Amino acid sequence: QSIYRFRGADVSVFEQVHSRILDARGQDVALSRSFRTHSALVECFNHLFRHILVKDPASPVADYEVELGDDMQAERSASPSNAPPLEFLLISKEALADDDDQADNRRRWEAYEIAKRLREIKDDEQRLVYDKREQIHRPIGYGDMAILFQSTSNITLYEDVFKAVGLPFVTVAGRGY
Repeated sequence: QSIYRFRGADVSVFEQVHSRILDARGQDVALSRSFRTHSALVECFNHLFRHILVKDPASPVADYEVELGDDMQAERSASPSNAPPLEFLLISKEALADDDDQADNRRRWEAYEIAKRLREIKDDEQRLVYDKREQIHRPIGYGDMAILFQSTSNITLYEDVFKAVGLPFVTVAGRGY
């Protein structure tokens, strides 16, 4: 839902439509089964979102809050690798001042750390992925990775860093993935 939030979607509309469907059918329709994601990653999502996606009816913004509801279930039980299913790269905001030039420097630093981590995953760890088309586990390639940005206004900074460190990339413009 965060993907839709930064595209201007209004969570209260989702809630209104959900209520109408529930009233019309008399039962809830759960969309809690993932056919793409393995159970270790789904368990991480469930743990995090149980704490983030909560609704307080007494809150003045209750119409804009979303509850997790039922935990997501994974169709695939096994992960293709032993790697942690979720990682955070933490960049210290305090390390640089808070003006526009420094904000660009923080983005470049972030881009460098992302590029470094992606290269480690591919070259050093040789993390395995499941290739659905070939129906085999194989080492990850750069084409298996994606970076989603909230906006593309600063994407050229990331592209410049990726070029400088020799990280291959393709930028997809527009609304597609």
